[in-house]
Amino acid sequence: MRALPTFRRWLKRQAKRDGPIGDIARDVCSDTCANRLQNYHTTLTHIVTEHFACNGALDALFESYLEWREIARFPGNIHMKEAKPEEDKRLLERS
Repeated sequence: MRALPTFRRWLKRQAKRDGPIGDIARDVCSDTCANRLQNYHTTLTHIVTEHFACNGALDALFESYLEWREIARFPGNIHMKEAKPEEDKRLLERS
C-alpha cells in the first residue's frame, strides 16, 4: 500500500490552487522557518505563536486540514496519527 503524503507535503502540492487553500499553501511553503514542520498541529502552532496569523489564515489552514484528512481517512494510512483535533481546538481558543 502506498503511503499518503504528510500534511505539509500535501499542502505544498496545493500552492497553485486559487482561493484560500492555495494562499495558505503558498504562505506556509514560503515560510523559511517552517521547513521543519510536517503535520497540521505543528504548522498551526507555528503560525499562531510565531506569526500571529489572522483568522482568515487560520480558517484556510483548518479547511486544508479537513480536505487532507478526508484523503487520509483510508484504512492503513500511516499519517492519521497526525490528527489531534482536541489540541487544535484548545490552541485556537487561546489565540
